[in-house]
Amino acid sequence: MGVTEEMSRRNSQTISCLLILFSMFQSALALGKTSLNFSRSPLELRSPNGIYEIHNTVHPANFNNQMLYVEQPDTLVLRKVKDGSNDLLTLKYHRNVDVLWASDSRSFVVNKWDTNSHCDAVLYQLNNLRKPISIGRKLLSSGISAEEKKALTNADHSYIFVDKWDGADSVVVKASGHYFPSGKPTVSYTFYYRWTISSNSWKLINKESVENLKRAVPNMEQFGA
Repeated sequence: MGVTEEMSRRNSQTISCLLILFSMFQSALALGKTSLNFSRSPLELRSPNGIYEIHNTVHPANFNNQMLYVEQPDTLVLRKVKDGSNDLLTLKYHRNVDVLWASDSRSFVVNKWDTNSHCDAVLYQLNNLRKPISIGRKLLSSGISAEEKKALTNADHSYIFVDKWDGADSVVVKASGHYFPSGKPTVSYTFYYRWTISSNSWKLINKESVENLKRAVPNMEQFGA
């Protein structure tokens, strides 16, 4: 083996070791968390009861990729910790996701930042994984005011996402964004709602005339609009 080939082999081994160490470091940071942003990160997020685990598999083409949208999707997988070979749920995504576990470990929310102009939150209940619930659709059909509906259904930038869980049966939902009325100043908004899941009851708890995409996710700095 020539000097050049030996150096190439050692460099390859070094990169592989660094990727493994990075994955271990990221997973260690996730311990004890109940919510995370997963984009381009080989992270794992366990349910509060320790029975389930959501694992993010980063496509090889996406390591160190700083693009917000990738052609080859990354994959979220839900498994039981003691039986990691059985995938209970698989979710592929091209852009950005947050996952937030309920305190009773019976359900979790995925904020799906599909494009730079749209987000919807989806509720997954472990006893009925085949029927995920679009929180955005629930909100729009809940009897909100004409003002709210006009803002949330704008064609420019509309984001509906879960900020945090408020107990095991309630979430704080933020509907935020901005749009450009013809010949008028840009309209920015954020509506805060509390959704009680079992009764499908909604309550508007606050509103602001600014766009606010912050949520209670400890590593949300990975998100970029």
